[in-house]
Amino acid sequence: MAKADRLKLIASLEKARGSKVISYIGATRQGIGYEMSQLDIRIIYDHLYQIKKKEKIDLLINSFGGDVTFAWRLVHLIREFSSEFNVLIPLHAFSAATLIALGADSIVMLPGSCLGPTDPQSRNVFNPSEGASKLPIQVEDIASYINFLKEDFGLKSESSFVESLKLLSQSDNRIHPLALGASKRGSQLARRYAQDLLGLHMKKNSDKEKITKIVEMFSSKLLAHDHPINRDEAGKYGLKIKKEKPEIEGLIWELFNKYEVELQLDEFFSPITEFKKVQPNIPLSLGNQLQPKVEEISVELAVIESVEYTDVNSQVLQVQGLKFLDGSGNINENYSWITKKQDWERQTT
Repeated sequence: MAKADRLKLIASLEKARGSKVISYIGATRQGIGYEMSQLDIRIIYDHLYQIKKKEKIDLLINSFGGDVTFAWRLVHLIREFSSEFNVLIPLHAFSAATLIALGADSIVMLPGSCLGPTDPQSRNVFNPSEGASKLPIQVEDIASYINFLKEDFGLKSESSFVESLKLLSQSDNRIHPLALGASKRGSQLARRYAQDLLGLHMKKNSDKEKITKIVEMFSSKLLAHDHPINRDEAGKYGLKIKKEKPEIEGLIWELFNKYEVELQLDEFFSPITEFKKVQPNIPLSLGNQLQPKVEEISVELAVIESVEYTDVNSQVLQVQGLKFLDGSGNINENYSWITKKQDWERQTT
């Protein structure tokens, strides 16, 4: 019934806006999220192929970001199928999702909608580690470190800067020089994409200065990667923000609420909690015979939906729980999990 309700709302939104609507909703849950990926292009292409070429296509998007190259590809792909491309933002469109918005002819935002800076967070094998994970690096953080040394400590000589940069690579959580290079390259790429996407609907010559200001603002002037940009602020920066009629805003918000329920966006995700729902009482393992319980936990991470198709990205975790006695005779519990699979699946009912 939930899917049928969403499809009715999509049809109503299409009628009200005179467009074709594709929803692209990624999980923004505490504990787990979804990063937009170039693998998603193939799924969205199926929807566009069924829609055929239309004058106006709206993308309803909610995401904390992902691959910036995907964002660039997606905008160009949608424009192959439409002469007018708009994005509808019910709540969040951060990082790479903001890049998608920069490529739209108009950006429909609600009172609580937010865009964000487009400076990417670089993760690669050379980044510092925290446990099994690589910590992200942003080129603007590196630039701010240099400015901090200049402005607050008055460092001027080249040798002083060399020694200061050495501190980054010699600290306990050392930063490899190639990680700094990768961060810089990622920042340059995001700027290039932003400039290109803005040029799709702005005049590259007469609007050149305006485009440059927008790129600079979203790339480096906002100081924090998680700074939320509401519709009034986005309009002041020169973006084509549209405030829709209350009835259309209501349709957008109601549709998003359906996806919130489907993806449980307002609920914290914990593999251990989900495991305990299935295995509330793990039997105690005695002696040398450790007998862990194993369960597969499935969680939906993203939905791509139009009146033509519904595609859901799900992740399956294999969670293991073990209850045992330690050397002091105390009962302990231990949990571990691995990702068994993650892929897209088309819903037929």
